[in-house]
Amino acid sequence: MKRGINSRGPRGFALLTVLILLTIMLLAGMALFRSADTAGLIAGNAAIKQAASQAGNVGLVVAQTRVDTGSPSGAGYSPTALTLDEYGIPPSTPPNGATWSASTSAENGYSYTYLIEKLCSGTGTGAVCARAVIGGGSGNTSIEVNDQSPTPLSAFIDMYRITVQITAPRGTTSYVQAIYGK
Repeated sequence: MKRGINSRGPRGFALLTVLILLTIMLLAGMALFRSADTAGLIAGNAAIKQAASQAGNVGLVVAQTRVDTGSPSGAGYSPTALTLDEYGIPPSTPPNGATWSASTSAENGYSYTYLIEKLCSGTGTGAVCARAVIGGGSGNTSIEVNDQSPTPLSAFIDMYRITVQITAPRGTTSYVQAIYGK
């Protein structure tokens, strides 16, 4: 009786090969799942950033309206420029009695608060303020640090820095900042 060639060789080679291939496929599937989950988080974060930017724009318009309607004294106003942190943001507890405005709710869980700073080195007659010079002989507009009287063909506009802090879902805080002249 003649025996087959494979009957005496090692057994289980096919099982071992299939187990290795299944392990590789399992790891590839887990990596694909993790990649899809990360992409979803990135898309969600981008949506939060966009909505926070819109809430910040609402806060800027509210603060600009406050500057336009007269002297913006009280909560949310500093008559002098404040020292900024390394990110260009005013302190959470400003000096000299200045405070951030009360928190205002925007839609979808967003809220904002703002701080208007008049860009001056101090208050009173010795204060040096940043002002925009409108008009003049050349018809150009420029921003200067100046307390002199404007020429008859020009006018000064006081400059303000408006910072809006937005609180968003997931514990996110964003800032929007603009320089505004009136």
